[in-house]
This record gives sequence, structure tokens and C-alpha cells, in this order.
Amino acid sequence: MVLRYYYFCYADTLSTQSPPPLCDFIEWIDKEIDPDVKQAVEFRERIDREARERRAEEREYENIQERRRVELRARLEDVDRRLAAEREADRDKKRERARRAKAAAEDTSNKGKYPRCTQ
Repeated sequence: MVLRYYYFCYADTLSTQSPPPLCDFIEWIDKEIDPDVKQAVEFRERIDREARERRAEEREYENIQERRRVELRARLEDVDRRLAAEREADRDKKRERARRAKAAAEDTSNKGKYPRCTQ
């Protein structure tokens, strides 16, 4: 809350001349601020400045955390792709072995009831 005090001289209101522009009074008005009000204004400005700095730090921290999450997600996706490729290669090996076993079984089934084994 900003309180402003405006002082004027009663004699100035009695004159027939127009009052001087407000800009002539700004410096004079600023010098006449009550110390309690000045302290309250400075306190509020300090609180606002600290809040802005805290929000900036929080935004920076959130950006860092978001970058870390993106990197972690990319690494996990890479690991998932690599594991999926390994599983697919393992399945291919098992399918190939099953095809060879099936082909071998078909070859032996034509040779007779009991396949011959040599030791």
C-alpha cells in the first residue's frame, strides 16, 4: 500500500495566477514522505523484489528439472528400443530353430517308423 501526501500552501490558492505544474512539486513531495510510510514502501518493494527473484529461481529450477526429465525419458526410450531389438533377435533365433526342427522332423518322418540313430 503506497500512501502519498500532497502538501500545498493556502496562500497559493488565493493568488490569481495559475499554479505551477505538478512536476515542480515532485522533488519537494518526495522529500516530505513520513519515515514510517517510507519504511513501509521500502519493505513492500523489498518483498516484491525477493518474490520476483524467487519466481525466477523457481522457473530456472523447473527448466533444469524439465531438461533432466527429457534426457531421462530419451535414455529410457533408447534402453526400451535396445531391449525390444534384443527380444526380437532372440525370437528370430527361436523361430529359426523351430523351423529347422520342423524341417528335420519332416525329413525323418519319411524314412520310416523309427529314425535310425548312430552312436
